[in-house]
Amino acid sequence: MPRSAAPRPPPDLHTKGEVKRAGETIRDWLLLPDHGDHDVQELLSAIDVAEWWRARHADALGKATMGLRSRYQTVVGPPPRVTQRHKRMATIVDKLRREGGMRLDRMHDIAGCRAVVDTLEDQQRLVERYRERPPREGIVKEYDYVDDPKDSGYRAFHIVTWHGGMRVEVQIRTRSQHAWAETMEGLGSSIRADLKSSLGPETVLKFMAAAAEAMAYEDRGEPVPRVLSNQIRELRAAADEVFGGR
Repeated sequence: MPRSAAPRPPPDLHTKGEVKRAGETIRDWLLLPDHGDHDVQELLSAIDVAEWWRARHADALGKATMGLRSRYQTVVGPPPRVTQRHKRMATIVDKLRREGGMRLDRMHDIAGCRAVVDTLEDQQRLVERYRERPPREGIVKEYDYVDDPKDSGYRAFHIVTWHGGMRVEVQIRTRSQHAWAETMEGLGSSIRADLKSSLGPETVLKFMAAAAEAMAYEDRGEPVPRVLSNQIRELRAAADEVFGGR
């Protein structure tokens, strides 16, 4: 996830209220079947504000990534497997469209960094390090998708942090959790479906959810139940039909 080279605009160019309204304007345009007399200039102005808000996260992202690297080296050891990404504008707009209650000024994953560790124990140590030594401005919220995975099967630990008044999402995954997430994204791209959001062919979604459960057993050092292994084989055959040998 390469760091964006976008320059950081002046911090007082727009208020958070203006950012919120910009997100609402963009969503309205995406959802209205007929724009009628709606002012095109209003949409263009909203996009400008959204672009500015996205760029405002660049400095915070750099600080959050450095903090993650430092904590990783302290509790896990070098070399830190850490990457970062700045959400593309098209992805931000799509999220506003999909999630009706989403506010642009509160979207916590516009900027994000990620650590990949070997074991669940390393994952927990890194989480605890954030709790013991949080960023100077603090932590907004934690999301434990390890003990409470998403419906898709996604597992990881997310920590939303504050840096310079901006939210930055920190993801901590084990190797197997990361491999599953990368596979899910790749499969979704190949069939042009948002599998990560549980949208797509049911057979593929069920197979990936079962595979995630099996990988969770392996992460814990436990044998995969035979019933689950048999289920995965059956679901794999059904999912393969969707991909047609791709």
